[in-house]
Amino acid sequence: MVVEDNQPVRAGQLLVTLDDRDYRTAVDGAQSQLDKDRAQVGDDWNTGLSASWELDLFGRVRRAVEGADAQTEEAIEARRGVALDALAELAGDYMTLRGAQAREEITRRNLDTATHALALVENQYENGVGNTLDVSRAKARRESIAALLPDLQTTEQQSINAIGLLLAQPPHALERELAPVKDLPLLPPRVPVGLPSDLLRRRPDICEAEARLHQATAETGVAVASFYPDISLIGNAGTEGLQFGNLFELASRSFSVGPSIDIPIFEGGRLRGMLKLRKALQQEAAIDYQKTVLQAWRDVDNAMTAYGNTQRRRDALADAVQHERDALNAATQRYEQGSSSFLDVDTAQGILLNDEAHLVQADMALRDELVALYKALGGGWSIAG
Repeated sequence: MVVEDNQPVRAGQLLVTLDDRDYRTAVDGAQSQLDKDRAQVGDDWNTGLSASWELDLFGRVRRAVEGADAQTEEAIEARRGVALDALAELAGDYMTLRGAQAREEITRRNLDTATHALALVENQYENGVGNTLDVSRAKARRESIAALLPDLQTTEQQSINAIGLLLAQPPHALERELAPVKDLPLLPPRVPVGLPSDLLRRRPDICEAEARLHQATAETGVAVASFYPDISLIGNAGTEGLQFGNLFELASRSFSVGPSIDIPIFEGGRLRGMLKLRKALQQEAAIDYQKTVLQAWRDVDNAMTAYGNTQRRRDALADAVQHERDALNAATQRYEQGSSSFLDVDTAQGILLNDEAHLVQADMALRDELVALYKALGGGWSIAG
């Protein structure tokens, strides 16, 4: 390498020239290094299989699987509880619909009676026997009865739409099936409640709380097992070669087998805190389970008490309605014979209409209480029991 003196040297720049020998030496060195780099570049073919098996000596995995199964059972029971609520609501809406139709039928029957009474009063008035007071009272009674029909028809239509909503149907979609008047469903002759153990198996909320307690207990077991080492057996096998043809040769094969031990040495504080938390959650789940069982027994007892008392009330109202019908017939005959005033007829008809409405409401309440008992018992009862 020669630096010529006649070339100017400027600030920050030095012109260097290479003679032919130095140039060829530099080129040859670079080519040699490039060939070495190319020789080191190539393909790497490999296959392998790795497997591990944890020795569950202290039950950590077993309790974790148990907790996962309990969590799945909890979700299933929660879904069953939602379905039970939907069925109870559907039954209640259906009872409301048939009850409104029954009240409408009674109202129309009383409207016919009031119309007949008005015609009788007007006839008496035209014959000079009656007076304007009786005519006005008869018209008022008829109109007051007719005023009850719009509210009943509104309740009927709202009940049909409510049932359609629960069945994922648009408004008026079920009107053809539900609009025809039908009687209220018949009541069973008896309701076999069964044993408390049957209640524990049927109630979704009790089963859900039990599964939640089971899960909390299993997670407590996982927290206890976390204090102990985790021992696993690990195995690896495979082949590796720079060429695909050498991949399955004996020299290309490799394998390793051995245990793996994970000891929680410096995690004592975290593990103790986790165990304390799991025990607290387990205690909370146990209290919630006890509360759910007591709530279930209370619901059943309240539903049975209400059902029995409503039955007695309904029977008394049925007797009262029968007596009031006899009283109305007697008052009408006495008025036709001229031995009493229309006030007796109007009073008897008002009392009859009121008692008949109460009787229908008692029939509806009786069926509502039966639906509540059905729900309290976890979705029904066994007739054979």
